[in-house]
Amino acid sequence: MHLRGMHLRGFFRFCCDARFLICLLFFLPAWQPIFAQAQPETSGAAPKTPADTEFLASYEGQNVSSIEVAGRPGLTSAQFSQFFVQQVGQPFSKDNVEKTAAALKTGGHFDQVETEVEPESNGIGILFIVKPADYFGLFEFPGAQRFPYSQLLQAANYPIQEAFSQEEVEKDTQALIDFYRQEGQFRAAVEPQVDTESGHAIANVLFRTTLGLPAKFGSTVIEGAPDGSGPNLQYN
Repeated sequence: MHLRGMHLRGFFRFCCDARFLICLLFFLPAWQPIFAQAQPETSGAAPKTPADTEFLASYEGQNVSSIEVAGRPGLTSAQFSQFFVQQVGQPFSKDNVEKTAAALKTGGHFDQVETEVEPESNGIGILFIVKPADYFGLFEFPGAQRFPYSQLLQAANYPIQEAFSQEEVEKDTQALIDFYRQEGQFRAAVEPQVDTESGHAIANVLFRTTLGLPAKFGSTVIEGAPDGSGPNLQYN
């Protein structure tokens, strides 16, 4: 995955939260290379380097399984589909990807659009990050305090140093609902709320949760048991 540096002042503000210590236990191995690569963002659009072109060319011809636009709360990929020269389900084309990034920059009036590519199970995903961008900060789970915070982070697939994506929030919301159902909370509902930290390029997500009563087993009925042995089988 092609990684970019995030806004360091906002990131260190995130680190100061006590709950970061819990995150650290699970994600420290993945964060070590990120700390080594993180650099402050500079104002204005940075010119593309030969390495970027070579990176994109290495995926030439592979199936494109997803395309997302990320970097700002309130933005969705559907809003910018008219600018997609590269299409989902088509072979990856470096030229079409670069044309899409240029069209997004012009059509969306963004200072810069960066491209990231990540292998997926059925092809490769393309992420267009608009700049200046907001990055994921804290995840909070109001209403789900009965579960350990670290367990909820894992269930939500907490994204490490990634630009904010509305599609990612939707995936994480569904992942939480699936987790609650596995825990017997079949009526659980999750409503995500995004709070941005002005001036820090950080977007915190609150997954407001309503759990309800947990499911319980009722009576067990066994049909077809020989010689009336059904009641005895219920206790085996």
